[in-house]
Parts: sequence; C-alpha cells; structure tokens
Amino acid sequence: MAEKRKLTAEERTERKKNLAGERNTRVLFADIPDAHRMLDMTAALNRAVRALRNQLGFRIPFDKGIELLKELKEMELKVHETTQKICDAVGVRYRAPRAFETEAKALGDVEGSRAEKSVEDKMDMAYAGAGGPEISGDGKGDKKPSKKA
Repeated sequence: MAEKRKLTAEERTERKKNLAGERNTRVLFADIPDAHRMLDMTAALNRAVRALRNQLGFRIPFDKGIELLKELKEMELKVHETTQKICDAVGVRYRAPRAFETEAKALGDVEGSRAEKSVEDKMDMAYAGAGGPEISGDGKGDKKPSKKA
C-alpha cells in the first residue's frame, strides 16, 4: 500500500484556498486557544454526526442514535446560552444562529427560552417531516396516514 505523503506548506495553503470557495465552507480565525479547540472539535463532530445519521437504523440502533442526537442538541443549546451570557457581560454583539430563532418561533417561544419546551420537543420538531416514516424510540417505523383528496 502506498504511503500517504505529507503536503508541503504551499500545498496546504492552496488546498485551504480551494476549500474556502466551496458552498458549505466557513472561514474562521481562532485567535484564542479556546476557539481553536472548539473548531477542532467541530470538524470531528461534523464528520461523526453525518456518519451517525447515515448509519441510524443500520449500524447504530435508533434509540442509541436518538439519545446521542438529543445530548448533542442539549450541548448546542448550552453553548449558545453561554455564548450569549459572555457576549452580554463584555458588550459584544451576538447574533444567535437563525436556526435557534426559527425553532423558537415554530414552537411559539418567541423569546427563545428553553423554559416552555423541552429538548425532546425541539428534537421532534427538528426531525419531523423528513419524508420517511415516523420513528419511535424503539426504532420501529410507523407509516404516516396518506393524504388522499
């Protein structure tokens, strides 16, 4: 098997420039070690969650996968809330991701507070209407009633 050679500094720079032009790419600068660690984790999380969703019901049991996605959603909300608190404390403008605003409006929670709806309700809303059968926690699909006129 051929060994994978390391890219030169110039090749890495060129690769990063090419990636920056792709559709789902965001260019961020990690000015502090905390941000650098968060970005490193985000890259791995992106790959892992995509793989989890692709394998849900095949290699990963539904109940385990849903449990992991709920845990991720809880952590996501916690990071959002902590970011808001830090920004408020130091006077930095924080614009919450549109996904939080959209979810809050869809749930009738215009202030974005977690008090009125549980994480499970938000997960149900986030994964509803995907076009497939409704999935219960035990991994068994329930067919949606057909909409015939």
